Order: sequence, then C-alpha cells, then structure tokens
Amino acid sequence: MTDGYGLDALVNNAGYGEMAPLLEVREEDVRAMYETNVFGLLAVTQAFLPQMVRRGAGRIVNVSSGGGRLTLPLFGVYNSTKYAVESLSDAMRMELKPLGIRVVIVEPGATKTEFANTSVRKMASYRRDGSPYAALYARADELKAQLERPAADPIVVVRALERALTASRPRARYIAPFGARIMLALAAWLPTPLIDWLLTSMFGMTRKQLKVSTPA
Repeated sequence: MTDGYGLDALVNNAGYGEMAPLLEVREEDVRAMYETNVFGLLAVTQAFLPQMVRRGAGRIVNVSSGGGRLTLPLFGVYNSTKYAVESLSDAMRMELKPLGIRVVIVEPGATKTEFANTSVRKMASYRRDGSPYAALYARADELKAQLERPAADPIVVVRALERALTASRPRARYIAPFGARIMLALAAWLPTPLIDWLLTSMFGMTRKQLKVSTPA
C-alpha cells in the first residue's frame, strides 16, 4: 500500500483489560489479554520495522497506561501486561534510536471509552458459591460506575498522541489527562501501605467490605 516505502509512524493502540481477583482468574483469560496487549504489539511492531530500519527513519508510539506504573486491585493481569509494554518500549527506545527510529510511550488514565464495560463484562462468570469475593462480584455495576466517574474526554489522549508523533524531540513518556499525572506522582511519593489502603478501600476490598470474618 505504501509502494515499498513503509510507515512513517506506527501507533500500537490495541489493548483491553478485564477485572478479576488473581485467586480466581482463569488461565485462558490471562493468555488472551497477553496475546492482544503484549504479543500482538510486538508482532505488529516487528512486521513494520524493517522498512523503517532500511530508511533510517520512523516513529513508534506504544499506548501503555497509567496502570503500567501503578497496579490496581482486580486489574493485576491487565496491569502486568502494561508493565510489560513499558519494559518492551524502554528496550525499543534504546535499541532503535541509533537506527533513526524514535519510540515513545503514551500513558492514558481513565478515559471515556468502552474500557469500563469491557472490564466488568466477565465478572459475572466468576461468581461461585463460597467465593471470598462474593460481595465484590455483587457490586460489579457499582465498580463500573466508579471507573467511569473520573474518565476524561478521549481528545486529551489524542492530543498526547499527536505530540508523541510530531515533536521533533519527543519525551520518553506522555501522560494524559493531567489528573493521571497527579495520581502517579502521589503514588510515587506516598508510603506503599497507605496506597494499598486507599486503593483497596476504593475498590471495596477491605475485610469489612468483603464481609470476611476476622480469624479467632
């Protein structure tokens, strides 16, 4: 389609997440997320790189997530795929810069897309008698609303993508929206036990919220 020229720029945006506690997540769901979020990204990049290398020019933008630097409860698998994207992107940036190719990461925070719907869609299939997370599964709709509440307009991420694609000297990472920058900065500064308490409380995962009895 490009008559042998190849791409000037590649944006790896495909990705999705599903919510489930790691105690109960199914192996096939883990593999499916990795196939799309990690292996798919690497395969597409390798497919388009050769012409960029021959030309000595090109740009790759990998869409990661604020969840590639801060892990949330119930998103352990999804977050781990984004941590992988961060690491792959860091390696690409160093390996490809001498060949004339720039690699940039864009880290979106909560955005008004179908992400929240996709995240909770399979939660009902994990419900089972005796699960310690039964109270959590019953709150799936509430969790979805909680994810959607702070979501920003997608245009803020589009603007970050545009800067990543067009800046003559792009930064290694662009975070959008601004609230996501604040959240990541606080997470890096506050003590880990406090972050754990804030996140588990927000997701309804304290002993009291899960209605788990305290051992005698």
